Amino acid sequence: MNMTLAELNAVVDELSVSVSGAVLQEVRQPSPTAVTLALRSPGATRYLLVETSAASARVHLVSSRSGTLDPPPAFTAKLRKDLLAGRLVAVSMPWDDRVLVLEFETRGGPRSLVAELSGHHPNLFLTAEELKILFTMQPAGSHKRSLTVGARYEPPPAPTGGATAAPGSRLQPGTSPSLQLERLYEEEASQKQEERARDVLAGALKRRLKRVRKTCKKIDADLVKAEECELFRRHGELLKMNLHKVRKGMTEIVVEDTVYGGGETTIALQPRLGPAQNLSALFKKYKKGSRALPVIAARRKQVSGEAEKLDALLENLSAAQTAEEVEEVAALVEESFPGLGPQAAAPGRSRRTPAVRSPFREFVSSTGRPVLVGKGGKDNHQLTFQVASPHDIWLHVRGFSGSHVVVPLARGQEPDTETLLDAAHLAVRFSKAPDHGFAEVMWTRRKHVRAVRKGRPGQVTVAQERNVSFDVDEARLRRLMSSRPS
Repeated sequence: MNMTLAELNAVVDELSVSVSGAVLQEVRQPSPTAVTLALRSPGATRYLLVETSAASARVHLVSSRSGTLDPPPAFTAKLRKDLLAGRLVAVSMPWDDRVLVLEFETRGGPRSLVAELSGHHPNLFLTAEELKILFTMQPAGSHKRSLTVGARYEPPPAPTGGATAAPGSRLQPGTSPSLQLERLYEEEASQKQEERARDVLAGALKRRLKRVRKTCKKIDADLVKAEECELFRRHGELLKMNLHKVRKGMTEIVVEDTVYGGGETTIALQPRLGPAQNLSALFKKYKKGSRALPVIAARRKQVSGEAEKLDALLENLSAAQTAEEVEEVAALVEESFPGLGPQAAAPGRSRRTPAVRSPFREFVSSTGRPVLVGKGGKDNHQLTFQVASPHDIWLHVRGFSGSHVVVPLARGQEPDTETLLDAAHLAVRFSKAPDHGFAEVMWTRRKHVRAVRKGRPGQVTVAQERNVSFDVDEARLRRLMSSRPS
């Protein structure tokens, strides 16, 4: 959960003592929603985490240096450029809400980091004097405030009813608030990891059980068919006794069952076969079925046993109360069904985290909005269908192959003219179209873009597209290319 107003107040009191006057040595971004600041005071370096995810927005000191995304996102690059070697001169909460302001003295003048931790769209803003916004970590999601680059930061409006934050605090007196919060969020993350592990394992077991039960149905149908072999033997014996009545071309014959007491019995015949051949065909079916019957029965027993094991493992998983018990079930799954229960599902198993590679280049429009440009076919697909939201703007140069371009927007938000034109210029720049003279770029909401089934990576169909037609402005292109973080 997000930190409460009381918890943030406690952290501000702590920061005012422990890091006030510290020098910013390093900025790292461990995830798309978080940054850590390394603050150096005489004799100690402390690491301040600012997390802006909607599920766990918070600010507090952490005990160790974090990892970082590579290449650094534009926001991190901007913080490094503007804040490194700056001195933290004040930590405050100017409004009765979960908004923290970190004020720095830098070579470029006063700078502030505004951490907005309330509402549905937590965010982090880099501001200059009088809280003029220079950069935002996430696209501004507010429909009631103008939080774009160049505007003055405004705090969230007080909600109807007067309450501004979740009440209460999970902190105990006498211990560092940051230390307590770090432990609380680590426990929360561990619990979520355990829940994910349980869900992944349960999903694997249920999918396997579904396939096994489907196989059981097929085997049952084969078993019924194989058990008909005894009927072929009986029909063969009766046909043998009445073979003199059979003629080629007959489709069936009705005989009196004097052997098995079945009264009149109808025996199906194959009209293209003669009497002896029909008799041979019936006994051949009997032999085939009689040979298959024990094999099918054994297979049925094996598959039934597999279904029983899966049911038992699902019951054990449902009854597991701790991470250790979930891990024990995962080990049993791996032992009984190698490769089924992914080892990653069991908590506590260490795995090397692969390097994070971004599928897009990031630029900044003249109005401060991020513009994302895909790096190639597979990267275009990932940008469009995994990174972009349905309400984002999607662009592509018309008539030429090239990169997909995305402008992140909040739901219901319209793109401003300058950002749209900047994004269109980037679509031309990263395509096979000439980057001079007249150009035409189509754009639409991402929700109207569909991948071509069995098509090449990045190949799409587009609906409800609109056009941006313009003469390529080389000065605009140069500015855009220089806006990308190095």
